[in-house]
Amino acid sequence: MSHAPGNNTPDPIFEQIDAYLDNALSPADRAAFEARLAADEPLRAELDLARGIESSLKRTHIPSDIPAPALPRATSSTPAKAAASKLSGLRLYWPVVAAAALLFVAVTAYQLYTRIDWKFRRYDAAEFYALASRDNFTPDWVCRNDREFKEATGYSTGQQMLVRQDSPAKIDLVGWAYSKKFSGTPLRSSTTVLFAKVDDVPVVVLVDLLENDRKVRPGDDPSVHIFRRQLGASVLYEITPRPAPGVIDAFYLPPEE
Repeated sequence: MSHAPGNNTPDPIFEQIDAYLDNALSPADRAAFEARLAADEPLRAELDLARGIESSLKRTHIPSDIPAPALPRATSSTPAKAAASKLSGLRLYWPVVAAAALLFVAVTAYQLYTRIDWKFRRYDAAEFYALASRDNFTPDWVCRNDREFKEATGYSTGQQMLVRQDSPAKIDLVGWAYSKKFSGTPLRSSTTVLFAKVDDVPVVVLVDLLENDRKVRPGDDPSVHIFRRQLGASVLYEITPRPAPGVIDAFYLPPEE
């Protein structure tokens, strides 16, 4: 039986990015992360953003223990006033630098996110199903067993999930696809896409965090239907020509090992 992948706070993706930048991942986890990084453009963009912010903070950080420059002692009232004025100016200078640094980081982050969103297209359900159909519902990768499926959904949403195989309909899990294959999804750029078959009819399942949920537009094709299910901290959408969902109702949360 082939499988494939797919809380909240903090986002597990950002936790793994932080661990990667801090060289805190094990060799196996680092290799797995870099393998996903090579195929996941939105993830690479997130990593570039994190690196840019970290670099900006390092360049603009001013240690709090830097002493103010020594000023000559005044020998009369007039020089004393001048010295006091200089000292006041220096005290005002540090908050200005800190504010400028924060502004630089904010602008850099905005520019990077704008660049990411500019490439992303949010499809309606009918458009996305047609795109997947033209690609013959070809997955980018396939889970070989339940353990890999749980790891994949856990990585995508922060909670591990499985699909029951005892439903009345015959369910075949074909595999997972990255959103970059289609330059977008009906949800967001990092939504995970699962291809499956229900009684030999191809269906598309979108898997994401519940906090990233948004209304999915059905589109103009009346033969394509969309169904939604909330499962724990995740949200699942099934796009299908069938009149009822066949996959999302079979998702469940396995007991923790």
